[in-house]
Amino acid sequence: MKIRQGFVSNSSSSSFLIAIKDKEVCTCEKCGRTDFTLEQIREGIEQISSNSDNEWKALGFDDVMTAISDLDCNEVEKKMEVLKALGYDFAYFYLSYHDTLVHSVIKNSKNIEVLYNGD
Repeated sequence: MKIRQGFVSNSSSSSFLIAIKDKEVCTCEKCGRTDFTLEQIREGIEQISSNSDNEWKALGFDDVMTAISDLDCNEVEKKMEVLKALGYDFAYFYLSYHDTLVHSVIKNSKNIEVLYNGD
């Protein structure tokens, strides 16, 4: 029998830091569906907040910068500065691995850029 020593994580969520350009809503040429806005993603995460693995941490440039200050991500912070100047907004949250809908939205949206994914 193998016995694990040390820290073991049972987390079933992943942290995401995303940049989203809300002003540019992309529309699918085939079906007419539009990308989700940051507010719609936030509302979606909060609606399924009965799942304790989903947690909204920070919204907006200043709050996100404060929330990630303990992470070692200088390159991410530099990229956030550039994207802020281009009109992007930011969100930092934990999302359950089982929430496939929001994962799909984040992965497939043309106006969302994942800056950090702490699996």
